[in-house]
Formats: sequence, structure tokens, C-alpha cells
Amino acid sequence: MSLRITPIANAAASAWSQGVASQTANLNVVPDDIHHLILSDIVDTSPADLLNVAQSSEVLHDAALPYIYRNIILNGESTAYQALVEKLSKNEHGDLTKHIRSITVKDEVPSADLITILNKTIQHRNLRSLNWETSTHIPPAVYDMIHAMWPKPEIRVIVVDRKTAKSVAHRQMDMKLLSSPLLVSLTYEVYMQGFAPEHPCRSEWPRLSQALATGGNIRSLRLQVLQDGHNLFTPDTEPAKIPRLDLTTGMRLPLLEEMTLQTLRYHGQTAYLWDPDYCRMFRDAIDCSRLRKLDFGGEHPEKFFSCFTGLCPKLKVLSFGMWEGDKSPAKRFIESIDALEHLDLSRAQAGIDDLWPAIEQHKDTLETLILGPTFEAYCHKVGMPLSRLKDIARTFPRLRHLGWDAPCERNIDPQHLVALVGMNLTKLDLWLHIPQEANDYSEKLVQDIWGNIPHPELNKKSTIACATGIADRLLGSGQGAFRCLTLHLSREGASDRCQPYMMYSKLQLRLNARSERTSGDKWNVRGKLGWYWSHDSTLMEDLLFETE
Repeated sequence: MSLRITPIANAAASAWSQGVASQTANLNVVPDDIHHLILSDIVDTSPADLLNVAQSSEVLHDAALPYIYRNIILNGESTAYQALVEKLSKNEHGDLTKHIRSITVKDEVPSADLITILNKTIQHRNLRSLNWETSTHIPPAVYDMIHAMWPKPEIRVIVVDRKTAKSVAHRQMDMKLLSSPLLVSLTYEVYMQGFAPEHPCRSEWPRLSQALATGGNIRSLRLQVLQDGHNLFTPDTEPAKIPRLDLTTGMRLPLLEEMTLQTLRYHGQTAYLWDPDYCRMFRDAIDCSRLRKLDFGGEHPEKFFSCFTGLCPKLKVLSFGMWEGDKSPAKRFIESIDALEHLDLSRAQAGIDDLWPAIEQHKDTLETLILGPTFEAYCHKVGMPLSRLKDIARTFPRLRHLGWDAPCERNIDPQHLVALVGMNLTKLDLWLHIPQEANDYSEKLVQDIWGNIPHPELNKKSTIACATGIADRLLGSGQGAFRCLTLHLSREGASDRCQPYMMYSKLQLRLNARSERTSGDKWNVRGKLGWYWSHDSTLMEDLLFETE
């Protein structure tokens, strides 16, 4: 079998002598390390291309097996699920299961199938992780089998859809799974009944805290706080406590490295209370030197910054928002970090001038800088000047991912687009607040004093075309390294008595694999492409946009 090398993997081309990349070569007779170089590049960029290569010859099929079966996904609703389970269960000599390093469980998978696959895998002792990505509770027999393995695999849990669980019982926390000593990563929704963070209420925080304290080995914690409007998740038997991690019991998280708290806001106030005493308890519950990521969403935890300044020098990722209050604790906290690589600021213009000297301190290490839009009372937008964008382009030589709030009339302001094109980015988050007049994304907004006239829908076809035009400009600039555009749209509407309200939408374009691009599908489009009423995205949407 013959293949042209260059379309398969650019990384492999450089491994051969100069000039070979433009020739036709027989991949069946090249050394195994060349197969490894090619296939390891393909598996990271396009699983579909990996399968195509594997089907091209017996030699390449055997070479590709470790990459095809390294990470298997069990999706009970997938059409390919039964075929995969049957193939693995009939694999008597372990030619396939010996390659399995991680198993990801999605949707509802029969316990018998899981046990069969685990029995086939356990003999090779190669399983390194179990990724549980379904609201279905882990079957006791599967739990026991995982915990009896040696070496013991790590468990990572992503559950962001308990509200739609088929079984009512599975809407509750899976305490057995969340209490596992093998649990190292948790992405989860936490429900609460209250609205004011300083007032005790019934919530899932006490039970979650109990589970994490029992396991004791969590390294990554990513939580979204949601309102339990119908008391489906927080029964009356739960104690009323301040809705946050319960540290009063001496709970410790000694291995914690990453923490994300995505909270709700009610009337402009925080939904997670960081008072000084609680900050000190949290400081004593963790090893600050291990922290690498702190994501407070749109919150501004002033007391946290004051308490932790100088204690997190190795922090790499920081996200928070700008609200009323003193900005100097945040400034001092940023200054105390050795080499920040990712900074995400919500409502950035509300405090960017105060923080800018501290941000510039990390000019030689910062790779991501997200400066989200700023809206004040009555939906009044406060823009960021073009001079700031030009300053960013000059100041941060390693920057590859930028978030920017650009002016918009019919479409993005041309001057801002020119500046963005010249920055050689790989990713761009772009916020556009579209006007009430007709524009490239939607028809003219016409409403009466009673708010009876519905707002015009987002024009999906035109919106995708606009986003594609921007992404194509960025891809064609510099060295062609651009890979991803996330477009955040907002628009002001008017309800009864002309009271203003905000509408939001978001979509993402990701550059497809080379084989898909040659067939005409350059960009993969993600997102609902419709208006919604909260700028707070859900964990499910965030994960969709983050998945490669």
C-alpha cells in the first residue's frame, strides 16, 4: 500500500530525510518508530483518519491497535456500542483489551457489559483511569471490581445532567462514587434552595463535603451552583447551613490542585461567601503550594485574595470578575504569583486600569488573556478602547488565546478585526453586542411600550456565515495556526414599560481535521444558535465547547 506522507502528519515528515515528504512512500516497510510518530499525531487530531489508516493494510492495522483501543468510550445509546462490546467480549487472548488504558462510561451502560470488559482488562493490569460521565449511579459490583484492581486506577467524574436522569433515584448524589478514595477529579452540579449566601439554607453542600472528606484524594474540583426551585435535590432532612463547602468539621483537601466555582448571582451579590474566618479555614484545609488553578467565574472574592496573597506562587490559571469594591487585594494577589499563564477577567473594564501593572508583570509567561465585556445598570455597555488591544499585541509575545469585546454595528468593527488578525492567535473569544438596528446577525428590534412585540430570532445561517468570515481571516493570517473561534453575542431588548433586558447567544467554530477540510467542511459549528436570558453558561455547554 502506498500513501502520500504529507497529508497524514506534518510531524512525521520532518522525521525523514529532506525531500522524502514530497515523494510517495510505502508505509508498510518503514520502521515502527515512524508508525508511532505518524499515528500518535493522527490520534490527537482526527480519530476518523486513524481508523482510515488502520483499514488500509494489515501492517498498519496492527500498528494502530494501541491507539484505537487506548481510550475506549462506552455509550449505551450509540449505534456502535453493541459492536464494540461484542468485539471486546470475544477477544479471548487479550489482543485488544491489553491496549486499554482508560474507559469512559456515558449514558446508561448495562452492568453486565461493564463487568465483562473489566474482567477482560484486569488481567493485563494496564487500566489507568475510569471516567464516569453519566448521572446513572455506579453499580456496586463495578465499584468493587475497580477498587480491587492493582494497580488501582484513578476515577474521574463528570456529571452535569442529573436533572434529566431517567431514574429519580439517580438525581441524587451518588455518595458511594463521590466518597471513593480513587476519585481525583470531579465536575458536578450542586443544588441549593436559598438565595442569600450569608443565610443558612438546605443544599447539597453538606453531603458533597462529607463525600470529599471521606475520599480525601481529590485533585481537581469543578462545581456549578444551581437553584433547586422544586426541592428535588435537597430534601427537608438536610440541615440548613451556609451554602458552601463545609469546613467546620475539620474537612481537608490536601491534594487539591484545581478549583472552579461557577456560581449564580442574585441582585448583584455573590452566591459563595468568602468571609475572613472561612478563608482561614480553607487555607488550613489545603496545601496552597499545590494550587495550579483557581476559577471563581464572575465572582470577585476580595477576602480570599487578601488571605491567600503570597501563598500560591505556582498558580498558573486564574479567573475572576470585577465588581464594586477594592481592587488592590486582587492586584497584590496577582503580583504574588511567580509566572501566571492564563488570566480570565469578567467585566474587565470595571477594573482593568487598576490591575494592568500587575498583569504586565506576567508579560513573558501569559498565554491566555480573556477580557470579558462590562455591562452596568440598565444594560449600559462600557467598552474597552482599541488602544488597549494594540497594547496587548505589543506587550504579550507568548499570547495565543485572547478574549476581546469588540464594537459592532452591522458586524465587528474593521479596525479591531485588523488588530486581531495581526496577533497570530490560535484561539479567540470574541464578544459582540449587536445593535437594535438590523445587522448581519438579526433583523431590526421593534417593540412597543407594553413589550408585546417579540424580539426577532437570531439568523442562524447569517450568523454562521459571519463567524466563518472572521475565522477564515484569522486562519489566513500569520502562520495559519488559528484553530478556534468562540463568538459571544448579546442584544438589548425591552419588556413592559420599556424595561431593558439582555439576550445572549454563543457559538463556536473549530477547525476540522485535514481530511474533513479537503471534503469542504473546514469548520465544525457548535452551539444552540438561539437567544437565552442568562450570560452564565452551563457546565454542559462549557464542556461541549472545550472538548477537542
